[in-house]
Amino acid sequence: MKSKFALGWFSAVVVCSLGLAATGVDAQTVPVISRNAAGYIKLTVASRGLYQIHYPLMALEQSAVTVNDMMSHLPNGSSIVFWDVETQAFVDHTIEVKLLGVWTPGTNNLIGKTFWLQVGNSATPNFDIFLTGEVPDARTMPVSAVDLAVSGPNTLNLVGYAYPMEMHWTNTSFAANAANGSAMMTYDTRAGNYIYTVKEGGAWSRDIVLHPGQGLWLTSRNLTIWNETKPYSYP
Repeated sequence: MKSKFALGWFSAVVVCSLGLAATGVDAQTVPVISRNAAGYIKLTVASRGLYQIHYPLMALEQSAVTVNDMMSHLPNGSSIVFWDVETQAFVDHTIEVKLLGVWTPGTNNLIGKTFWLQVGNSATPNFDIFLTGEVPDARTMPVSAVDLAVSGPNTLNLVGYAYPMEMHWTNTSFAANAANGSAMMTYDTRAGNYIYTVKEGGAWSRDIVLHPGQGLWLTSRNLTIWNETKPYSYP
């Protein structure tokens, strides 16, 4: 059985043999290629849509996953950009662009990365993207560590929740340990604006549910590393 999460910016399906983000998943439906559970996240993106995407799965047999592996079917004019936290700017030399049916340079490894995807214009209204890989386990990533830049209120980190599991923002360790003035934003493609929450007086202004495959902007006023303990018991 597949568990669908209805999102404002895409619909996501996570299937794994352990049911981390799905209930009643048949272990026979997804092969276990190594000691980990293999799974996928299905993202449905729209023509001309703009998305923040995070790749929370680990590599399977190959060492990298590129746009050619997962987005070769997207229309011409599609592009991907990465954020450089040190310069607080998008990185020009790593931009991926699809023109004349070819992604250029087509070599960026997307595993573990967070990026912006702009889907090109097409008569086809929607496209499915599958993020595939192994679920982080007790050996590979019992605790995640995401480096953050700490500065003023306008310093941005483009990151994502490290594990492929739906999570309430206020249940994360960052939310618990962040100083007042810290903020988190997610982008709503349909509305064309941000949904944000700010910590003031020890409490967050709102709770936001994070979905597998979803990226976010994060401003930290005190933490230089976002550590999260693996939220599922097995693997």
